[in-house]
Amino acid sequence: MKKILFGLVGAMSIVGSGYAATNEMFVLDTSDPLYMLSEGAFLSSSNIEAGNGGYMRGFDHDYHVLLLGQQFAFGVNDRFTIGANFRYQIGMTHHGHEDEHSLYIRGRGFSAELEGIYRLGLPHSNSINMTSDVLFGVRFAKDHSVWEYGPEFAKNAYFYGLRLGRQWTSWSLSGTIKSTYIFDDIHTVWNRSGDKFQPGLAYVDLMPELYFRLVHDWRAGIGYTHRVATEKWFDRDWLQFKLVKQYGRTQYAGTYSYEFKRSDSTVGFHLNLLF
Repeated sequence: MKKILFGLVGAMSIVGSGYAATNEMFVLDTSDPLYMLSEGAFLSSSNIEAGNGGYMRGFDHDYHVLLLGQQFAFGVNDRFTIGANFRYQIGMTHHGHEDEHSLYIRGRGFSAELEGIYRLGLPHSNSINMTSDVLFGVRFAKDHSVWEYGPEFAKNAYFYGLRLGRQWTSWSLSGTIKSTYIFDDIHTVWNRSGDKFQPGLAYVDLMPELYFRLVHDWRAGIGYTHRVATEKWFDRDWLQFKLVKQYGRTQYAGTYSYEFKRSDSTVGFHLNLLF
């Protein structure tokens, strides 16, 4: 992971002679991975995602997931943003139902997250115009089965991370490393001998992303998430794509992600409203 981060910084140094865009160009581009709210600005981000993903698919290959999300963020000043993120997930399957052609709800998961972003380094403060942010937060949820819903729905979780990147006129490059810790005993898996619990879980996400400002008001992004966990069951590798359309202070985005270890795919729609 260190090699990838060093490579990211090196890439920004190599292209550092190019024109670095001014902050004014990004005031409305809320899908940019390096976006930062200005003082007093408020952002609402809504999303819906559906697919055949979910950690339960390791046991039930007919498992489907519907995820609803809502995020709010407020710019305390030009360098500090606070926010809240809510997720509601429904797991569905054909198995165990009298009608094999109908899906039935296997379970539901809900989580709430409080988070903060502090802009540690400004572009003009270094020779390669690089931005750096510190991420931190805490997440709460009901005591759900983590092996079915994923660690995002563990009872209590704490996270922090570092994001590095640079913005140019036509594109942005970012890389994030984020560590998450769950200290509660978590329900991880079920087997013939009964439920399995383990004392906590930790995982690290490494997330590089390229974001392009295309013709007119179109944007596109490609990202990758590599997750390494203390329990190998939760190791994951996602490839993500998004296509964004800008309408004034509103952005509409279609998304697609593919997870390689479980061959899961997910499609989604995101709506960003900037006030």
